[in-house]
Amino acid sequence: MKPAARTFRLMTDTNIAKVTNLSLVVPVFNEAETVGLFLDRVAQVFAGDSEIQVEIIFVIDGSSDGTLDCFFACQQRDGRVRIVDHSRNFGKVAAMTAGLKTAKGDAAVPIDVDLQYPPELILEMIAKWREGYEVVLGSRVAILIHWLSRPLRIGFTTYTTKFLIRSHLKMSATSV
Repeated sequence: MKPAARTFRLMTDTNIAKVTNLSLVVPVFNEAETVGLFLDRVAQVFAGDSEIQVEIIFVIDGSSDGTLDCFFACQQRDGRVRIVDHSRNFGKVAAMTAGLKTAKGDAAVPIDVDLQYPPELILEMIAKWREGYEVVLGSRVAILIHWLSRPLRIGFTTYTTKFLIRSHLKMSATSV
């Protein structure tokens, strides 16, 4: 039996409006300290682009560190902030699902509040989406080469250890 072919449908120009409504979906668990940094970075990224209207959906997944109060204060200052509050910690996948169901934008971008993924890349992803790609994914290069870093580290450590032991034995003139 032949495997099903993957098909990718390009979006037409009529599907992509000049002004894009973008939903950032941000799952949060005990992240009260990083909220301000995240909002500042997002504001910087989209400050110069009037063609992108952003809503920021924070899904608070049972946080116990005052995160909810922090977001209420942020919501008073910034009308783009929306809050979904879980009664307990349901996990990141459930938080992401709740955020995506709440999103009203033409496109949704899941992103972590701890800034491990730079918000600056969102503009590049939107550009690709506007070129006609229906799904645009990003990944860190470090993750792609991680399989190589551990063997290199172990190999280097092993080689260095053997070299030091041999050098020590030669200098001490002790045979083992």
